[in-house]
Amino acid sequence: MKHSVKIEKALFQVRFKPDLSYYDKLFEHKDLFTAFPHWQTDRMKIMLRDYDKRHSVAIQHDKLTYDTDKYVPKNCDEVIGIIHKNYKQFAKDENFGRLGHRFFMLVPLSIQFEELIHILNLKLFSKDFMSAIDGEPHDSTVTLTSKHDDIDYRLQIGPMKAEEVPKFISYNVENHVDPNSNTKFTEMASLVENHPEVSLYLDLDFFKVMEDEDMFILIRKYPMY
Repeated sequence: MKHSVKIEKALFQVRFKPDLSYYDKLFEHKDLFTAFPHWQTDRMKIMLRDYDKRHSVAIQHDKLTYDTDKYVPKNCDEVIGIIHKNYKQFAKDENFGRLGHRFFMLVPLSIQFEELIHILNLKLFSKDFMSAIDGEPHDSTVTLTSKHDDIDYRLQIGPMKAEEVPKFISYNVENHVDPNSNTKFTEMASLVENHPEVSLYLDLDFFKVMEDEDMFILIRKYPMY
C-alpha cells in the first residue's frame, strides 16, 4: 500500500558571522520586502510575514531564516530564490557558516499506534538487539546521520500520536496567524490540531557547514527548494 507524505513544516536557514555593517544595511533587502505584505522591526531584526501563505522570513545579525507552516513548493521556491539571488547582501562569502534546509513530515496511517511500533521494531532493530533488551519497546525514535555527495543530512523517524505532534513540530503561530483576524483562534486551531490519530514522523535536515567553499556555488549545486 502506498502512503502519502505530508510536509507539515519547512525551514531554510543561512548562518553567517556577525558584522556591524548589518545594521547599516537593515532595510536594503528590497526583493524580500516586496515578497511579503507585512513587516516589523525592533532595529535588531526584521520580521517579514505573509499570513495567507503562512510563511515568514527573519533577518538577524547572524542568520536568515525562512519558515513555513503551509508548505507549497512554488512559495518556497520564490522566497529561497530571492535569498539565493541576493545572498551577498547578508554576508561576504568567507563569513558564511552553515546552510540548512529542514523538513518536518507526517505519514498518516490507518493502523493502531501499537501496531506501528511493532512494525518499526521489526524493520529497524535486529533480532540480536531485541534479544538484548528486556521486552519489546513501547515507543522509539531512530536518528540517522549520513551524507549525500558532499552535503550532510540527519533523519529522525518514529511513531507519532496526534497529541504528540506539537511537541515535535513547533508551529509559528506568532508570525503565521494574523493577530487582527476575526478568525484568529480558528486559524490557530486548524494549524496545530488537525493531525492524524496515528502517523509516522520524519524530521529530515539537509545541511552543510561552510569552510572555504563558495556559498554561491553550493546553493546553485543544491537547489533543495
